[in-house]
Amino acid sequence: MAAYLNEQIALGVDGFRIDAAKHMPVADLNAIWAKLDNTTAGAEPYIFQEVYPGSAPPASDYYSAGDVLDFTYASRVKSAFQGNVSDLESLPSSGVLPPANSVSFVTNHDTERNGLHMSYKDGDTYQLANVFQLAYEWSTPTVYSGFEFSSSDQAPPNSNGFVTDTNCSGGWYCPQRDAAVTGMVKWHNAVGSEAVANWSTKSSSVIGFGRGTAGYVAINNGSSAATYTFVRGMADGTYANVVDNGATTVTVSGGNATLTLPSKGAIAFYDGEFTPCDTSCEEPDDGTSTVTATFNAYAPTTSGQDVHVVGSIAALGGWDTAKAVKLSSSGYPVWAGAVSMPVNTSFDFKYVKKDAAGNITWESNANRSATTATSAVGFQNSWNVANADATDVTFNVTATTAFGTNVYVVGSLASLGSWNPADAIPLSSASYPTWSKPVIVPKSTTFEYKFIKKDGSGNVTWESGTNRSYTTGSASGYTTSGTWK
Repeated sequence: MAAYLNEQIALGVDGFRIDAAKHMPVADLNAIWAKLDNTTAGAEPYIFQEVYPGSAPPASDYYSAGDVLDFTYASRVKSAFQGNVSDLESLPSSGVLPPANSVSFVTNHDTERNGLHMSYKDGDTYQLANVFQLAYEWSTPTVYSGFEFSSSDQAPPNSNGFVTDTNCSGGWYCPQRDAAVTGMVKWHNAVGSEAVANWSTKSSSVIGFGRGTAGYVAINNGSSAATYTFVRGMADGTYANVVDNGATTVTVSGGNATLTLPSKGAIAFYDGEFTPCDTSCEEPDDGTSTVTATFNAYAPTTSGQDVHVVGSIAALGGWDTAKAVKLSSSGYPVWAGAVSMPVNTSFDFKYVKKDAAGNITWESNANRSATTATSAVGFQNSWNVANADATDVTFNVTATTAFGTNVYVVGSLASLGSWNPADAIPLSSASYPTWSKPVIVPKSTTFEYKFIKKDGSGNVTWESGTNRSYTTGSASGYTTSGTWK
């Protein structure tokens, strides 16, 4: 069995769904997984298992072998979307499996046909259920695509006894190509691990919630349009509605957004680089056009503190700290956020820290200065390091990791965490197995550093050997590359 699965891994398969896992001893499953190779991306294969509820053994017996499909989750979602979606606020306490050990779904190839769960035949309600699943911070979500059927034992579309190409027409049903689903996948990936926040129940059919300050979603399962004001905790600005691929936008002012939700519809937006069209459809500069500015600041904080950016223009609060833009801590100790800014505009800005009591701590360096053009712009900064005294070094390291483990850089400078693993800089795995990120450090400075790995439980592994060393000059744009030791 392991040899066969390894052949699939060699072809590029990243993981496996194990059918009827509960009919195999968990020790046998783990013995098979122990023989599997890493994927072509260098990670362990992702394993999730079908452990149908009811007769023994329970799902918890299989947690050591991988994640488990959560049938109760799908049942609770069906009950809510065929009843009151407001009931979803209590989903975590409704008997669903632990999020760290489970995989959610709205339906699958068995349960859509036996009536246990929803199916494509539920129309827009089925789509909304998938929007909710992709938005809610719980277990690993899955979107099921299949084919239309009129009887429970009907075969897939075929011609002369052969299954036809899966072209998402002619009887094939492909939610993964639906604009709402593709938009919510982007949304899901953008908000990361931010917790559910600012839950709002407007009626039994209308709910809204955020994921930290990274994104917000509102759902109307009712039969008529509904307009409500939601407090969503995100920065003021204009955002694209990913559910309709950016055809409509959302304006946030004073931390609030008034949304008109279509019947059986949703609106979702996030702090990110979502662009509904390429640069060819950018509007000309008429004095009102905006561009996205992404702020990234290395800023370790104490418990209860958040980091905001404030500046000389209205989009950054006009130096009023009460209107400063709160940044997301999802990449801590780097705080990040996107702000809609006027094009071709010069401005000054600084970062501030706010605690729960509202106390403000300003950076001690001089104001930072910048200018927007007509394209998106990004800023990489470090707390208390002035732009004039700083340069950027891009750290690259080739390092393979197990699933759930990430690579960081930590070193002798404050902007590299002062050797504290808790304040290490998380590197991006976008070019895996190369991990990379630019970091702001002082000019004309020699420093030492190392790469470390952290797993999902926070365990730290330092690379071996002596400390690495690097010296910056007075220019900008330095790069250093290496291989994990």
